[in-house]
Amino acid sequence: MKKQLFLILLLLLGACHLNAQKFTVSADKTHLTLGDVVHLSYSLEGGEGTSFEPPAFTGFRIMSGPNVSNEYSGYNRITTHHLKIEYVIQAMEKGNHTLASAHIVSGTKKLTSNTLSFTVSGNTTGGANPGSASSTDFLFMKAVANKTSVVQGEAVAVSYKLYVAQNVMMTSPTITKMPTFTGFWSEEVKSTIHMAPTEETYKGKVWLVYLQRKLILFPQKTGELTVDPLEIECTGQAPAQDPYSDNNFGGFYGIEPFHKVISSDAVKIHVSALPDKGKPASFTGMVGNAAIAATTDRKTVKANQPVTYHLTIGGEGNLSLQQPPKLTMPEGIEVYDPKTTDKFDRSGDNLSGTRTFDYTLMPHKEGTFELPRITFSYYDPAKKSYFESQTLPISLQVEKNDNPVSNDNDTVSTSKKKPVSPMEFLKWAVLLVGSGLLLLAVIMFVRKKEKPQTGADPEENPFADLDHDWYLAEAEKLAKHDPQNEFYTVLLNALYKYMEEYLSIPFAHISHESIETGLRSKNLDPALITNYLNLISEFEMINYAPGGDTSGKEKAMQRAKEAIRQIGKG
Repeated sequence: MKKQLFLILLLLLGACHLNAQKFTVSADKTHLTLGDVVHLSYSLEGGEGTSFEPPAFTGFRIMSGPNVSNEYSGYNRITTHHLKIEYVIQAMEKGNHTLASAHIVSGTKKLTSNTLSFTVSGNTTGGANPGSASSTDFLFMKAVANKTSVVQGEAVAVSYKLYVAQNVMMTSPTITKMPTFTGFWSEEVKSTIHMAPTEETYKGKVWLVYLQRKLILFPQKTGELTVDPLEIECTGQAPAQDPYSDNNFGGFYGIEPFHKVISSDAVKIHVSALPDKGKPASFTGMVGNAAIAATTDRKTVKANQPVTYHLTIGGEGNLSLQQPPKLTMPEGIEVYDPKTTDKFDRSGDNLSGTRTFDYTLMPHKEGTFELPRITFSYYDPAKKSYFESQTLPISLQVEKNDNPVSNDNDTVSTSKKKPVSPMEFLKWAVLLVGSGLLLLAVIMFVRKKEKPQTGADPEENPFADLDHDWYLAEAEKLAKHDPQNEFYTVLLNALYKYMEEYLSIPFAHISHESIETGLRSKNLDPALITNYLNLISEFEMINYAPGGDTSGKEKAMQRAKEAIRQIGKG
């Protein structure tokens, strides 16, 4: 009888031992938003475990784990073993997700845990409305456009900004998905990544703002266009509660790691069509503010020798979309396809700089040729009007070529000549200035009518309604975008071009003598005439002499304005 009672008691203890073995999993939350962090805890009670098999964690990213801990407790000589396996995971896909069972071996049995169900919403934590987010909302991103209503071709600057709470430690974010700018031509602003943060108050809280990307967009079609979101991945440490509460790092709640993938909202841009009223025939799609200028690398050339014709468009706007104009040259001059050179500044809210087209011209017969004006027009969205700009005609003297067979021989023989000394070159420059036979070596003056186009033929009266400040304003605008060595060239063109209008002298016949003769015929003060001619000579010496002083541009501009004003006043 005693032996039977002992066996029954042993069976009951074994049953109790088996019943005490429980393998379960729990989570600190099951209703999530995209990017939220979840703490999972697998618990085995009443035994030791081996051969742990976790689930696949579909829709989640493992941030930490498995982290294993063992706990032992004893009561009345009975020892209980408690095994814990913990994970930190992050929600990466929206929708309903079921975490499958995990498995573990305890003794001779393979135990299976329960499953867990999660609901992940599609709104990224810390999205466009951080004020309505949960206590873990410590960073978000916004796309900010400087304007949302434009005309086709007008620049829109879009900045992607990451907002981070001040007591959050974050590593450098990584862009995981770039926007696709459907319907836009995009130009990325340089030097915008890894910049020091700025501070910005948003909904009553001060945030650290990191600029992730900035782009200049030019809409290529009308209607409502969408600027897509930018998606980034970032990691770091954040307070376990609201980062803007009084409990900061080291407090009761402590800190927890985070690994988030967040994105900005989409931005809608309304694009209107360019107006048809006043659109000139020369308009090819430039939207912004621009000017055009033309130069040649020489004014005298032998037949069948090349001449480089530089055509420069300068200003701000959709310059990178401008195509080379088609040149129509006098009969006997062949035109070859141009090479394009860009000098762009992408640091602001618009694209600015110059685009230069270098054409090769090949004159095949001797004579004097006038390279015609090139007309260029643009739409100014600030003034809501079309404007035109024109180059000046260029006189090209083509001489007889006694050895037209090989241009290379001419180049070689020239290279064998004795080099010209600096003193001889300076002497030549001084004689050239004093002789009165100077012609402009480079023509980069820009002509623009400072009034909306009315559809009138610009050749009927190309210099109507002009005042003396107009020329210098155009020169100053173009020189600003190509300031290295063209300032005095453009300024000289302004002084010469004013004389063409004021004295009604063809531009090809402008010289010191013709200017002096024309001004004296108007009975002007001789001191004004001398001052004007001396100013031209001084600027020519600076522009053409070796090592000329190119400083003091602002003062030179003011002197030129005053000289034109004095002549105009009479």
